[in-house]
Amino acid sequence: MNITYASSENWLCQLLVTNYSIELILRYLKAFGPATISDIHWSGLTKISKVIEDLRLQLNTFHDKDG
Repeated sequence: MNITYASSENWLCQLLVTNYSIELILRYLKAFGPATISDIHWSGLTKISKVIEDLRLQLNTFHDKDG
């Protein structure tokens, strides 16, 4: 028996990937925020700082005595 595997994108002939990192970060912040970038590293996402910077206008920013 020969089993062939294919990605769903290949099988459906269309890209399925969207920017899940934004959605995941927003959901995390809604549930557990406020949070630091370090708090979000558990997710395994890469370039979190870039995503946060892109979201900066949508987010409330808090500072403590240390900045």
